Amino acid sequence: MHGLNSYRDELCDCSSATPFRGSQQQSSFPDEHGIESFGSANVMKGSHQESRVHDSQAKVFQEVATRFFHDEPSKQINRDGTHLNCAEASLPVPGPGGGKRCGIQPMISKKLAANVAFLGAILMCSVRSMFTMMSDHTDFMEVACSPTSGLSSCMQDLGYSIQRVNYREGFDLDRKVGTTKLRHRIAQSPPEHCWISLKCTRLSNLNHLTRRTDAEEAAFQKRQSNDLQRAYEVSLALEPVLSTGGDVSWEWPTGASAGWRSKAISNLKGLAAKYNRQLYMCHFHGCAYGLVWQGHPVMKGWTVATTSRHVWLALQKRCPGHEDHVHCRGQVAVASSYYPKAMVEAVTKAISCQRCIHSFAASRE
Repeated sequence: MHGLNSYRDELCDCSSATPFRGSQQQSSFPDEHGIESFGSANVMKGSHQESRVHDSQAKVFQEVATRFFHDEPSKQINRDGTHLNCAEASLPVPGPGGGKRCGIQPMISKKLAANVAFLGAILMCSVRSMFTMMSDHTDFMEVACSPTSGLSSCMQDLGYSIQRVNYREGFDLDRKVGTTKLRHRIAQSPPEHCWISLKCTRLSNLNHLTRRTDAEEAAFQKRQSNDLQRAYEVSLALEPVLSTGGDVSWEWPTGASAGWRSKAISNLKGLAAKYNRQLYMCHFHGCAYGLVWQGHPVMKGWTVATTSRHVWLALQKRCPGHEDHVHCRGQVAVASSYYPKAMVEAVTKAISCQRCIHSFAASRE
């Protein structure tokens, strides 16, 4: 019984990868291609299973080597009669009509050229704005605005030089001395774009709903006439802007009927015709640009008379269909004097785009 167990242990040892001590080591010999073939030669008795394993491995290596080195070459040939290598043979061969064109297609190249030109114009605008900030030139002037108006702040963030014209800056536009100072300032250095938003409290047709005594009505009419006269004087100051190729945008609520029928707008139309400029009328709703009061949309109609076609195209939105609106009166009217963010972004984007186009056109001349 002990002899059978020892014989079984010997058979298990023979099936392992390591031969018995005293057996000749596995020999390897290179074939005609330099690939070593493995086999078992003169292994001691009891290692027949190891011999068969190495013989099968040798056959696999021999088959791989034969396929790799003795495979027939590609029968495809070039037009000049030379044979194609393996990499070339895997490529598709174009037909008689030709294959895919090399390089960039004409339409794609035109689009790339246009994009590169536009990016170059934007870069030139940035460089130009840097130089204008170093000089007294003004890119954007906002007349009768708050000290922290969002429109001027956004233009300044875009790299343009701005100037606010209000009481804090020394321009009292309720008096003739203030409008005269504005006229001298514009004549000295006309801005590229002038945005006017004079007060309209006494110009709205809602003022007729207020009951007044005869003395109160006379005082109201006097103040309204003073507002209209100051507006006319501001319009006279805008001629240097149009004569030098700049743009003018005049904003009032649509309901300011007394203002839109005034001499100021008539004079603005005359100046535009004098310098062959088109005066566009933008009619839009504030709620379409995000004008809200305590979470409710405010129905406020705005009108902008502008010589800029880009601004005209940017301010065309109407109410998208809100069911309920807050009436623009009292505190709501005071809060609506500040432009909503979407309106500010639309105006500044339009002006910036126009400036870039003009800069690009000037660079090509």
